[in-house]
Amino acid sequence: MNQKAAFILEARQFRKVEVNVPQIQVYYQVFEENAHVVVLLSINEGNEFTKEQYEHILRQIQESFRKRGLINVSMLTVASTKESEVAKKVCGEQNTWIIDESRSVLLLYEHSASDFCGLRQPFEQICREGCYSQETESSGKEEVPYYQNYHERAQKQEGRNREASKKQIQNRYSVSIVNACLVGINIVVFLIMDLFQLSDKMLDQGALYWPMIIYEHQYYRLITCMFLHGGIDHLLNNMLVLFFIGDKVEKIIGKTKYLILYFGAGIIAGVCSMRYNMDRMLITRSIGASGAIFGVVGAIAYIVIINRGRLKDISSRQILLFVMLSLYGGFTSQGVDNIAHVGGLLAGGILTAILYKRSVRMR
Repeated sequence: MNQKAAFILEARQFRKVEVNVPQIQVYYQVFEENAHVVVLLSINEGNEFTKEQYEHILRQIQESFRKRGLINVSMLTVASTKESEVAKKVCGEQNTWIIDESRSVLLLYEHSASDFCGLRQPFEQICREGCYSQETESSGKEEVPYYQNYHERAQKQEGRNREASKKQIQNRYSVSIVNACLVGINIVVFLIMDLFQLSDKMLDQGALYWPMIIYEHQYYRLITCMFLHGGIDHLLNNMLVLFFIGDKVEKIIGKTKYLILYFGAGIIAGVCSMRYNMDRMLITRSIGASGAIFGVVGAIAYIVIINRGRLKDISSRQILLFVMLSLYGGFTSQGVDNIAHVGGLLAGGILTAILYKRSVRMR
């Protein structure tokens, strides 16, 4: 059965990984940062592995894909056996399909995936074929096995895979539209302010100023202050960070969630700054996208952490160093709203914990 299953996987453009365990074959597909891994396991005698040994093997396989920079690794075990209960004890019920050779059926348990990369139907078909082959053999008829004709059925799927690959490549080298628009708006606002010499009138243009928000209810200042900058250096520093970090975050969590994250973190950062200044009766005006940008940094930090310390070419050490240097630069400089930075950073992490769900959980 495993030979037929392997034939199906190869026809579906799964690639094979060489392993040193005779009873195991490993096939995989990669889409962007996601890996779909199928482990074909043969259980003949029933004493090939203990449950602990097999779980250790799966962890090693998973770790090998994670080292390639893949974020989400989904794994399915397809165990071929004549003793389904033995296979169940070795593999467990989660993410396991069992091909029961004695009954020629595909067994899916309650905690198993109902489908995996569209493989359920062809696997069930080769199980039925196994039963049918026994009948035709006794009657002397010769039938063409389903899996040998599977290339014809796989042609359309191959075409779809090509189109998906093209889209993935385009997405990989494309610029995130929402983040690019935010960067563009900040630059345009700065140029307009500079052109009409409004840089000295930040309070009139929407700077964060808590007396006007509290007493005159000008709540719009919590948003408008995020698009004002005090100079070209201030603008460039913020926009460079936003362009590179924001691009990654938007591609991971999506456009709508990214907008919620950006403005949510920026508003919370502004509220934190207001609260701090009000408690100390400090009359200050704040401008800049730093609060929202620190929210984006907090988001990428959270994503890296829950993906066990690595996200493609970004590690938790790099993110931690960047955050520490950014906060240090703020606390050692004059005229920097550090409370907004810290508030935005924490808000970004919390909002991302709510908004971001990995599409595929690791085993």
